[in-house]
Amino acid sequence: MRLPFRSPRAKPTVPDPAPSHAPAGLTSYAQSGEDMIARFVLNTLGVTRPNYLDLGAYDAVRLSNTFHFYEAGSQGVCVEADPALATAFAKARPRDQVINAAISGRTSGKGRFFIMAEQTLNTLSQAEAERLEREEQCQISATIEIDILPVAKLIAQSFPDQTLDFLSIDLEGIDEEIIGAIDFNFARPKVICIETLSYSRIGGQTKKPKAAEILLGQDYMTYADTYINTIFVDAALWRART
Repeated sequence: MRLPFRSPRAKPTVPDPAPSHAPAGLTSYAQSGEDMIARFVLNTLGVTRPNYLDLGAYDAVRLSNTFHFYEAGSQGVCVEADPALATAFAKARPRDQVINAAISGRTSGKGRFFIMAEQTLNTLSQAEAERLEREEQCQISATIEIDILPVAKLIAQSFPDQTLDFLSIDLEGIDEEIIGAIDFNFARPKVICIETLSYSRIGGQTKKPKAAEILLGQDYMTYADTYINTIFVDAALWRART
């Protein structure tokens, strides 16, 4: 694993507000208002300044499930495998720990990471990269060698006090593998946002059920679904607060 990027404080470019996603006075930066939903749930649980783990962080602001929290004073750990995206992210969000590595279920060491023509679709999964080329006409732009870090090891190293408030996962083809490898006995994220829709630009999207099955078995409850992402909450915490 490479050392986290560090950079001088820099002011990110903030996109125009998206008022349809947000209550009055708040701005959503997520794809479908997921950050506002997570904010409401965390506030209800009594967490007003959450820490976070953002897997597949992509951009510091655009389409980010965590920038709202960063802007409000929080900080966390953000993992992005594309070196160019990780560097830009670190410059825009200097309080965060930014790790340039690929996240896996249990594999470690080195591996191939596929940079797609549409960078939101970058993936560690060769099968997913080849599917995108074959079915979605999205070309592989480059293949790079990258450090691979198992998710349980990452959480143990980054959150040694076992407190993780918000987990966001968007890893293109391996999201369910990641959920299945998390050690919920070590750390239980209070709120989890995970992409549960397969990508298709031609309308062939399907919902992926395995993540929900795993999390329901770990005593999480489905709180909301934005079609693209599903938001889960630790059921015991929710019952205790409500």
